[in-house]
Amino acid sequence: MINQESYTEFLRCIQPQTMQPMSLSFNRTGDVPQGENQIQLSWKFLYANDDPLFPQSDLCVFRPKFEFVMLHNGKQIYNQTSIIVTKFTITDRDKFDDFWIIEDVRKFFRDKQIPSLLWPIVRQQVLDGFARLGLPPISLPWMIN
Repeated sequence: MINQESYTEFLRCIQPQTMQPMSLSFNRTGDVPQGENQIQLSWKFLYANDDPLFPQSDLCVFRPKFEFVMLHNGKQIYNQTSIIVTKFTITDRDKFDDFWIIEDVRKFFRDKQIPSLLWPIVRQQVLDGFARLGLPPISLPWMIN
């Protein structure tokens, strides 16, 4: 369980700088039968093997990949992959380093904070991909946790 006070202190030493989509691919691989509403959705959030990068002492860079799949009766209808380079300014490197070595802080930031930050972008990309490929709109959650 994460210590809320430690995590709040950690967030004070790092600020989002940019979230830049670097790669986006989407494919329609099937059809949704007319009037069908039994669709299965799945998504995965992965990081590059060497994330985060620290190209400068005051910069932290993640390159998460988001994979989204829509299925009907176990058959894939749509898939999408997005990579969004996400940069953070480190405002206090000493404090950042002190908190980054705490596994709970690091894990919560990577597994919860960054996906929540990027979800609105990815969500819109998925909905745009559906529209561009002539798939019916579906309801996606506003937030993920």
